Amino acid sequence: MKVFAPAKVNLGLRVLGTRADGFHALDSVVALLGFGDDVELEQAETTTLETVDDGVGLGALPTDIERNLAVRAVRLLEREVGRPLPTRIRITKRIPLGGGLGGGSTDAAAVLRGMNDLWALGLSRERLCALGAELGSDVPLFLLDGTVRMTGRGETVERLPMDGAPPLWLVLANDGSHCSTPQVYGAWDAGHPKHQRTENREQKTENAPAGRPAEPSSEGATPVSPESPVSPVSPTGRQPISQS
Repeated sequence: MKVFAPAKVNLGLRVLGTRADGFHALDSVVALLGFGDDVELEQAETTTLETVDDGVGLGALPTDIERNLAVRAVRLLEREVGRPLPTRIRITKRIPLGGGLGGGSTDAAAVLRGMNDLWALGLSRERLCALGAELGSDVPLFLLDGTVRMTGRGETVERLPMDGAPPLWLVLANDGSHCSTPQVYGAWDAGHPKHQRTENREQKTENAPAGRPAEPSSEGATPVSPESPVSPVSPTGRQPISQS
């Protein structure tokens, strides 16, 4: 079985502050792209992982497969159903590592979706999203499709109606820099030492009337451009593309 694992881009990202649990409260609109990894799954005698480099470089991937999000997704499903689900996983990597495009999370979501079908587990989309949130804050968004709004720490997702909208074409430029999510948010924290989360502000964002996205409160919230928190971590993230 082959499952497509799309990359993502944040069309807009607002950091509302730091939550009591240490995570950042977010409000973001995310587009899933027609570019991504391929995840192949097959029932097997034991769980294995093969990663094929399609031009991205794999040096930053964990060498212990049990630390890989794709294998962790297998273990999570095994815990959920209470039995072994030995699966051969083969991932063709096209999404650059550490580029903010969700490469690890989308592969984990593809494993959750694919294994649910491969092993006929019968888990609902809602349950898969809840399991995905245990793996990472942005895993649930990859269990939807199209354009998605994510709130909370990223685990609360809803598909936005975009019927009739024209296609959006993007050019993704990758200079090979690797910026981990903890690094980027650490840089954001360093630049906002007094930024505090308030219960009221997050509730204004998350408690929207049914059928209509909430208008996020601007009180204390910080819009984040694609390069602003990345620049201290990877200075090339803010350099313009040279024109020839």
